[in-house]
Amino acid sequence: MTDIAKLLGSREGEREFERAMAGNIRAGNFGPICDYILKALSHYGSPFATLCKATTSNTVTLSGWEIIWKDIVKYSGQSQKCTALGIDLTGHYDGPEPGFEISYYNQSEFTTVGRDALLAECESYGTFWQGGFMDCGWGLDVAGLAPLYAMIRATDVSHHYYGKGDAGPDFIGFTLAQWYLYAIVHEVIARDIRRLGLPAAMPVIISEHDFGPWIGNVIMCETIANHGLTSQGIAAIERASNIAARSEVTEKNIAEFTEQRNLIRSWGRFGHNKGQKTYIRFCESAFNMKMVCTDLAKSPVPWKQSDGNYTRFLEQYRAMRAARYKQAS
Repeated sequence: MTDIAKLLGSREGEREFERAMAGNIRAGNFGPICDYILKALSHYGSPFATLCKATTSNTVTLSGWEIIWKDIVKYSGQSQKCTALGIDLTGHYDGPEPGFEISYYNQSEFTTVGRDALLAECESYGTFWQGGFMDCGWGLDVAGLAPLYAMIRATDVSHHYYGKGDAGPDFIGFTLAQWYLYAIVHEVIARDIRRLGLPAAMPVIISEHDFGPWIGNVIMCETIANHGLTSQGIAAIERASNIAARSEVTEKNIAEFTEQRNLIRSWGRFGHNKGQKTYIRFCESAFNMKMVCTDLAKSPVPWKQSDGNYTRFLEQYRAMRAARYKQAS
């Protein structure tokens, strides 16, 4: 077995080790690389050995592909279509399981460049698509990596120094466990891409963002998902959802107006104490802010309106908000 302790004792040796690990993952050698890491963990007596052995591609699952399908279909109805999908393990996620950033790219190069050329881009940090996504957000939930992930995060390797001899057992176990997690994640994503597919054939770029050692990998999705979605249908659903959400805000505002009106009117017209005066000024300012730049900007505050006028105001307020919903959608 390669003297991993010696390799990881220098930054140059660590880079050599990283290139070997990343190269095997890009080649799809998931089984051999996992076996190699398990043997190495046992050889160096790492406590990671037991956890890694219990973590396999069969015990790890991904969910949330339907959200990604929906977004890809949504972009297919726009002038700039999605030409590639990015899936990054992220260091900016707070949860028991690792998190993923999902990026949607529209560069035309993805429709003309083959996998070999894209893999060549992944050989070193800094690719032509890096940071060039048209949209990026959270997506995919993973289950089955939490124990291993927790142990990786809990391992303190701040005492490791390069050029001071062989790497210690903590750093060796930490490094091997990270690459084991990478191998499992890449294998599970590749498996789901082949089995479930995407709404269109495209490259899937699997990488990391502030998670650990740099790695870039590309899987060419050729399986078309049976999703039953259309860009027009998704747009209609989103419009309806937006209108429902805005309508909920309208009714929440009306409930607030009415509560304030009832309370202030219950105090009478005169003789307000300091606290009541402060509250009335606050309510008046908040009400005027909601009415500014609308046809109702000159409406009296609710507690100064008669019952009949207040009823008419509410009708006008609902109609005004509904008209703005239609314009916004």
